[in-house]
Amino acid sequence: MTNPYKTALLMTVAVLEQVAPQSSALTFAKDVLAKDGASEPRRTYRKKVATEADRRMAEAYLSGLNLLEVSRKFETAQGTVRAALKRCGVPARRKGWASKNHAEDPRALSFVELYRSGKTLEEIGVQHGITRERVRQIMVRSGNDPKSITQLLPENYRRAIDAYLAGDSMCVAANIAGVCPPSFRNMLVKAGHKPRPPRSKVNTAKVERCAQLYASGKTTAEIAEALGVAHATSIYRLLAHAGIRPSRHRKMPSPKEQGATAA
Repeated sequence: MTNPYKTALLMTVAVLEQVAPQSSALTFAKDVLAKDGASEPRRTYRKKVATEADRRMAEAYLSGLNLLEVSRKFETAQGTVRAALKRCGVPARRKGWASKNHAEDPRALSFVELYRSGKTLEEIGVQHGITRERVRQIMVRSGNDPKSITQLLPENYRRAIDAYLAGDSMCVAANIAGVCPPSFRNMLVKAGHKPRPPRSKVNTAKVERCAQLYASGKTTAEIAEALGVAHATSIYRLLAHAGIRPSRHRKMPSPKEQGATAA
């Protein structure tokens, strides 16, 4: 009770004792003064004990994960992780720790070994429950930029590079590697090979041969196999260069017509 209200209440009690000593108002005022003078019992808080889940989160945090990564791993909020660390007596790292102590991250060396063995950043991130960008940041901050690491190429990449160097197109080699052409181009440059410039002229010999095979009655699949073209749809482009508009539902010529055409 504040002093002005307490002073006014004391004055009221003094007046009531003189005017109405047996009134209920006097009794109520005295009770209020008595309760204000009595000390309230002190509240006691029981300290929460760390559980097994708290200890697992603390171990994950001490292994190098940040609060966001620990919360995603255990599917909980970052505030819950902070409370668990506090119960376990683990102090939270200050902001900027990762940039100043990048070499202390214990995951950097394992990331580098996995990347050298042929794993992609995406595969490493899935294995450790983080994003590919986080994997790249950890490697760069530890002085191991993925761009400067010689990666052991998988078997399909080696076969794709050999096929491209042998003369196959970028699309064909990318299909062998199982990636898109831009990704294969990046891998080709990283392996130390220079991509060929795009062809500006049409192979006239192939166009003429394609037109002859089409006139003889061959299907697009058969022409593609004869010319060594990866996709049958590429035959339509060659025929367009020859001035032929093929029909997808044309009737195959009879043996007599084939003989007349050959003659």
